[in-house]
Amino acid sequence: MAKAKKAKLSLDELVEQALVAEDEKPYDVPDNWVWCRLSELVTIKGGKRLPKDHVLIDEKTKYPYIRVTDFGDNTINIENIKYLEEETQMLIKNYTVSNKDVYISIAGTIGKVGIIPIELEGANLTENAAKITPSRGIDKKYLLYLLQSYYLEYQIDQSTLSSTQPKLALFRIGEFKIPLSLIKEQKRIASTIDSMFRQLDKARELVQTALESFENRKLAILHKAFTGELTAKWREENGVSFDSWEEKKLGEYISTKYGYTESASKEEVGPKFVRITDIQDGNVDWSKVPYCTISNEEFQKYGLKINDILVARTGATTGKSYIVEQDVKAVFASYLIRVNILPNKKLLPKYLWSYMQSILYWNQIIDIKQGIAQPGVNANKLKELDINIPTLAEQIEIVHILDNLLTNEQQAQQLCNLLEKIDLMKKSILARAFRGELGTNNPDDENAIELLKEVLADKL
Repeated sequence: MAKAKKAKLSLDELVEQALVAEDEKPYDVPDNWVWCRLSELVTIKGGKRLPKDHVLIDEKTKYPYIRVTDFGDNTINIENIKYLEEETQMLIKNYTVSNKDVYISIAGTIGKVGIIPIELEGANLTENAAKITPSRGIDKKYLLYLLQSYYLEYQIDQSTLSSTQPKLALFRIGEFKIPLSLIKEQKRIASTIDSMFRQLDKARELVQTALESFENRKLAILHKAFTGELTAKWREENGVSFDSWEEKKLGEYISTKYGYTESASKEEVGPKFVRITDIQDGNVDWSKVPYCTISNEEFQKYGLKINDILVARTGATTGKSYIVEQDVKAVFASYLIRVNILPNKKLLPKYLWSYMQSILYWNQIIDIKQGIAQPGVNANKLKELDINIPTLAEQIEIVHILDNLLTNEQQAQQLCNLLEKIDLMKKSILARAFRGELGTNNPDDENAIELLKEVLADKL
């Protein structure tokens, strides 16, 4: 007996199926908008991995291959694009993208989105991404910004499979709830976002330029400080010769100790327990540092004192440092080295720490890291570093000048905060946009359900 055909749904039934139920709507939108599922307005298709024994090539061919590493800021970075040989491309020719598509990463770094540039029309797409092709019911730019809004990012996060290799299933993308307005309203929203983002991007560029200028100036002053140039006038005025400067091994002046091994706790079970990750840009926010348990005897060994210098000895941030300048009950973790100046040695702790911010110090750290498989600097290697040491009086003068510079570093921190605020402003704009709060909505426009019906009617 022949299998019965599945009954075809009417337009009204398709509309009812596409709409989000009243009690499932995430938030209120204008009365002439509707909530529906993304799958009703787009086609979603995954990319394709390379066939076995086939490889990407650097030589330019007619067949570019887009990887997640090529995903940039809302578009593709074409500088490092790889290519396929014709034989390879023929095997995966059905997995190409066009300028009409929006891409989204679905593995690794999940949720990166953008538009395919016209020069990559027909390129192949990695299996770690999908292309979303809009129907006539949703504007491409509107979709792009929608996917970057807080609520869509939340849905992406909630839909990602938790595993050692997180993945976003294609059908999950189709299930996303989205606010739908008329096409002309979508275009007004996208245009308004474009305009507002352009202004913010100009502001970001100015802030970034100012920040880079400060950093370059800081590096230049630090270099002058530890080569004698910064205090040349001071020496002349004080009758001090540059011959008083000596190049020494750091080990002649310091003692070192590795940190304490224990688990960090949010509960106040003992003293503060400072770790590598707590040191950011030469500072520690003690209010965010966790605690640890430790005996009184061990605390005597690992307790921090003013003028102690902590140096990261492993990982990507090997060499970064912090000088303790306030009296705080704390110990330091095992991946840090505590550096102290030996008794009767004419070296100021603040001079040494300032030297650790200079390119002279960092060039030596980089050389050490490059010479070993696992990036790191042990205490013995630290003691082998070269340092230029002037008289104590000149060290005091150098530290004084650099302290004045570091007061300006607060301005740099303010610039960094501005960059963060710009990013937050963009998120705020997107949140308002998809609530109909950018002043673009016309309440006299017809209801978006009519647009949804037109799109669904094409499927009948």
